[in-house]
Amino acid sequence: MKNIVYTQKGMWKFYHDEKLGLCFYEPGCTTPMILYDKAAPDFDADCDEKGCIYVICQDDKNNIYLLYFDRKKWNRQCILESKSVVPYEKNFTLISLNGWINVFYTIRHAGQYLLIHHILNNQGEPQVIETSEHQIIYSIASDSKNNIYCVYEKNGIGFQLYSWQKKEWQSFKTLSALTGELYSLQTITDNRDALQIVCCTRVKQDYRVYYINAAGVQEILSGISVNPEPTIFYCSEYYILFHLGGRLLQTTSKNPEEGFTKPTYYFPGSFSPHRLFKISSVKNLRQKGIFAKYIYGSELRGDRFEAAIIGDLIHEIDFSLPTQITEKSNEIEEYIHEIAGFENEVAQLEERKNESEDISLLAERMEALEKRVYQLEQDNKKQ
Repeated sequence: MKNIVYTQKGMWKFYHDEKLGLCFYEPGCTTPMILYDKAAPDFDADCDEKGCIYVICQDDKNNIYLLYFDRKKWNRQCILESKSVVPYEKNFTLISLNGWINVFYTIRHAGQYLLIHHILNNQGEPQVIETSEHQIIYSIASDSKNNIYCVYEKNGIGFQLYSWQKKEWQSFKTLSALTGELYSLQTITDNRDALQIVCCTRVKQDYRVYYINAAGVQEILSGISVNPEPTIFYCSEYYILFHLGGRLLQTTSKNPEEGFTKPTYYFPGSFSPHRLFKISSVKNLRQKGIFAKYIYGSELRGDRFEAAIIGDLIHEIDFSLPTQITEKSNEIEEYIHEIAGFENEVAQLEERKNESEDISLLAERMEALEKRVYQLEQDNKKQ
């Protein structure tokens, strides 16, 4: 899978080349560059709101590396050395949340598969959140409160929730049991922070696509002979896209509890083939009405990308502007810090009863600053 990352500089595209290793197109450049020649095909990328880019991958000796762009240059750091020198797919997922870099991957140990969560800039140890005798297929989503949902199969499709406030994982919650072997899994949270899941299973030679939410499960498609790799996103309504016979199909729903439409072919006005991409952005796409992590898209040439359905909406976003939310947050923090100083002064003066005029003056200044903070917070919510 290829990764698309939108920063203030423009669009970056990351991909693996069998001969060259991990490569990328920098914004505005038509010639690809090699990021890490020893990288295996398994990798993932994301960015933070400042425009720093993070890439997780493994090398040809099974060691796990973090490659990161600090807005000036690329850096490389080994985060896990392996005792085994034979690389194998680790199903990397990297997600940047509130300044913290969260990495998920699966490794083999003592005859079992381990699902790992590692917060890289927390100086903590990798945490095992699940073990299994079989390869673990999982998907990661986050909500507006920065909680993390790890969806996978354990006696049925369900999830573990990582509470951002408590900084801990909760117990597994089963949503639905499915028949057959799980082949693919994608999930998002929507504008209500509700978990939306689409997956593909196989029974003998029959592949089936299912939609799952808290209300239950719906069969979307069955009786096909290849994995259609379904993905789901929300943009005014719910979309499920998948591949079938070299073509891209879509099904939609305003209200999933009432069902999805019959799958139809997607006609983008071009016959370019569509592939699955992961998209990341310095801007919170949720605030733009786009709730998507993986999307089908086409490439007219190597340095180009056109997302299905949401392409026009993405083109309207000005990624070159600084993230206003960060600037306002910093401004709010400065005012709060200033208020704290005045509160201390007021407390000291209150002990001196003969300084009533000074107390009144400082109290007025503090009240004015509190009103300013309140206005900034209201403006911030409107962004």
